Amino acid sequence: MKELIRKILKEEKMNPIKKFFFDHWDEMREHGEYPTIDYSLIGKLGFRKRAIEIHDYYIEYIGGEKVGDENLMNFLTSETFDSDDFSFKKEWNDENLKFTFNLNNVQIVKNGDDREIEADVDILEGYIILTQYVGEFYDDHEEIRYDISRKGNDIDDMSTYYDVMEDLKILIQSFIIDLAIKYGTEYVNAEVEILK
Repeated sequence: MKELIRKILKEEKMNPIKKFFFDHWDEMREHGEYPTIDYSLIGKLGFRKRAIEIHDYYIEYIGGEKVGDENLMNFLTSETFDSDDFSFKKEWNDENLKFTFNLNNVQIVKNGDDREIEADVDILEGYIILTQYVGEFYDDHEEIRYDISRKGNDIDDMSTYYDVMEDLKILIQSFIIDLAIKYGTEYVNAEVEILK
């Protein structure tokens, strides 16, 4: 037992990066958060070249890749998400697109050597504001607010409807992959279907 304690103490002295991140993840847990990998923090600290090493520390910290997979799946199936949760830039101004959604039928699908996440998306509430040109020379326009929730979707033009749904799919798929990366999993793709 003493030998194990000496080994752990020696490792901590020799590897301050590992110690820093283990302490960081411990602190997240103490605040009631599930520890995740924050690649922006890794970059800010100047450890971008050691990101794979830090990823391995994270997998060790949580108890293995399988634990990361299970925690990600539990999170995806148990939460209601908001477009404000997206940590990446969107095409639209934040005020022009707002929605909340749940993911249903979330599953892992093997595609050759790759694994992807598939899910159905239920948009609970939300809207998009689109600009419609009404003048002959496109100098007059008006903004129209459309309900995009599953139960109240009021986009009446089919082309606009499919364009908006395709853009929403891309945003939600990117959100899922972003979460998968933070959970230390190695999913290369996400495919979603928006429930009508």
